[in-house]
Amino acid sequence: MTEIIVRPLTENDITTADRICRLAFGTIIGLHDPMQFYERGADPIRTRFRADPAAALAAEANGELVGSNFMAHWGSVGFFGPLSVHPDHWNKGVAKHLLKFTMEYFAKLGTRHIGLFTLANSPKHVGLYQRFGFWPHFLTAIMVKQLVDDDENRTSLQWSKYSELQTAEDRRDCLNSCHSLTNLIYDGPDVQFEIKSVNTQNRGDTVLLWQKGNGNVALKVAHRPFFTAIQRT
Repeated sequence: MTEIIVRPLTENDITTADRICRLAFGTIIGLHDPMQFYERGADPIRTRFRADPAAALAAEANGELVGSNFMAHWGSVGFFGPLSVHPDHWNKGVAKHLLKFTMEYFAKLGTRHIGLFTLANSPKHVGLYQRFGFWPHFLTAIMVKQLVDDDENRTSLQWSKYSELQTAEDRRDCLNSCHSLTNLIYDGPDVQFEIKSVNTQNRGDTVLLWQKGNGNVALKVAHRPFFTAIQRT
């Protein structure tokens, strides 16, 4: 049996981890050239690593990098992915080893609610995560829309971007407002870390919606090529 070792991912691993991630997902969905997975210019592995290097895991088999996973800690809420394994090492327990350390990471932080995205049409993937206590919840539709600026679609809401804030005080007030908003949805989530990470890396922005009398009513942390959306209904 191949010995699988899970360790922290390092800067030197990023190029290999990125190649494995694209190859794995591109193979799963059946691309003619699996390495074309992700849009041109997308850099999901490097950006997740830079967001929090201490929350990135690498899996080795016989001294060779064969998989990785990335965790995000948002206060009481946690999220992880992309979790990817080289196709040559599928069905050999690599993902289970990564998940074991992933769950230990969140347990140490006292995270109360953890989520992930996986392939809804793959019993193997759904079954893997069920072994660790995850069960299907939402079927997420990936949708697109051509934006048109017209008076008919405008509302009373005003919007702004986090990157436009000029002073440390304004940024601090904005982050506190975002924290208050997310706490209305669930007790304890805090996406300040993601907001600051996206801004520092210049890989997107945070869009905030404001309504007179109600303050901040919605926000979206738009991170190329991923996004996290949280809003009050």
